[in-house]
Order: sequence, then structure tokens, then C-alpha cells
Amino acid sequence: MSNFDLSAQAIPLLALIVAIFGTHLLLIAWRAKERSKALLLAAWGLVFSSFYLWSLTTAADKGVALGVTAWVAIVLLYLLRQAFASPFRVKPVKTKSSSQSKKAESNDVNRGQVFSGIAMVMFLGPMAGLSAMGVATLLFGIASKLGAEYTANLAVASVLYPFLWAGLAVLLAYQARTLVRFVTVTGVGAASLLCLYGIG
Repeated sequence: MSNFDLSAQAIPLLALIVAIFGTHLLLIAWRAKERSKALLLAAWGLVFSSFYLWSLTTAADKGVALGVTAWVAIVLLYLLRQAFASPFRVKPVKTKSSSQSKKAESNDVNRGQVFSGIAMVMFLGPMAGLSAMGVATLLFGIASKLGAEYTANLAVASVLYPFLWAGLAVLLAYQARTLVRFVTVTGVGAASLLCLYGIG
């Protein structure tokens, strides 16, 4: 077996190992009681390094696409592992001796949690996705104005879009107030649309 064949097999394996380490560091950073910027930078650095390694195996756009697919598969495996490892929580049985005021307070809390959960899904799902799409489209338009080749530009924008969505979702999840989430997601979307109108 030639050295070229050996390297062609070793690079994807190395990329997978780097992606797994990066994902594990992200999990550690998420579980940490105190936020560590250095740990997050190291984790994302490993993840993006795995994309670079994948780009060496074939054309740059195809390699990055393979890297993103492999990383998503790794993340899904981590999520499945966490889901099966987490113990099931049994809700305590309510007794009839509880007062009416406690029941009313409990109903209010449950109703507030439902509304908060629905709002969170809307913020992290369609609203963050649309805002991220606006940013990706803006970057595509700027690159087109600068003379970037159409196919490569489209491939880069397509790869950036899920990362912009994920980054915006993480930013929104860290916000404690619903109003701040709403202002952030709508502000990003509106700013990208205004910039698109400006360069168009």
C-alpha cells in the first residue's frame, strides 16, 4: 500500500477523532457550573479543524459537507447516549389534603411553563432559522458582489447556515428573559434584511 493510500485512510479517521474530542469538550463546557471561554474556543476549534481535515480528502466543498454530516451524526449519538443514561423522573403523587390555593398556584406555574416552553421552541426553531437564513443570504450577497464564484459561494453559504442557526439558538438559550430573546432574534433578522436591501 502506498503512502498516499495510507494518508487517504488516516485523514478521515483523524478527522473523526478530532470531531469526537471537540464534541466531548462542548458537552463538558455545557455541564460546567462556570462558563469557560477557553474551553468553548478549544472545543469549537477542534470541530472546525475536523472540517478542515475532511476538506483534504476531496474537494473543499464536498469535504466540508462530509465533515458536517459526520459531526451531526456524532452529536446525535451523544444525545442518544445522554437520553438513555438519564434516569426517568417519577412525578410525586398529589394528595387530596392539598389546599385550593396550592392547586391554583400549581396550575399557574404549569401554565407559565407551557407558554415559556412554546416560546422557547418558537425562538430556537423557526424564528432563529429565519434570522440565520437572512444572515447567510447576506453573506452570499456580499461574496457575490466581491466576485466569488457562484457554486463555491452557494456551497459555503449552505454550510454556514446551520452553524449560524445553531450559534443564534445557543445565544438565545443563554438569555434569561423572553423579551431579550425576542429583541435579539428579530434584530438579527431585521438587520440582515436591511443590509441585503442596501447592497441590492
